[in-house]
Amino acid sequence: MPEYGGNILCEMGFKNVYELGRATGFQVRVVISYYRGVPFPMIGGFDVEVDGTVYGPDKISFSVDGVNFLKLDELGTHLDDVWEFGDRAYLHIEKDGGLARGLHTVTVTERVDVPYLPFTTQQAQTKKMTLVV
Repeated sequence: MPEYGGNILCEMGFKNVYELGRATGFQVRVVISYYRGVPFPMIGGFDVEVDGTVYGPDKISFSVDGVNFLKLDELGTHLDDVWEFGDRAYLHIEKDGGLARGLHTVTVTERVDVPYLPFTTQQAQTKKMTLVV
């Protein structure tokens, strides 16, 4: 299968997220690894690792608009929502206190179920970068 998502992880947009003045987690921006948009139920999930710490799906929320976040297990119920090719989506990762200021090694694996009729196959892409909070 062709590798479309060599740059799934965006350099811009990596930051701590604050609620009521307190860091509650951090944000990573990603683009779709497929050459077309896909409905939310075809988003197979994400794995996020920062500095050797793996954050499970229960800690990750997804949003295309940066406002309406869904837990990964909720994506399958949003049949009419589409993640379009070129849209930079937001991954919000829950981590009390956020990340310390400075350099961090970030690895994101993105899984997308792509339609190749008469079946669907899962495409996974991984990108590792050093980013700064």
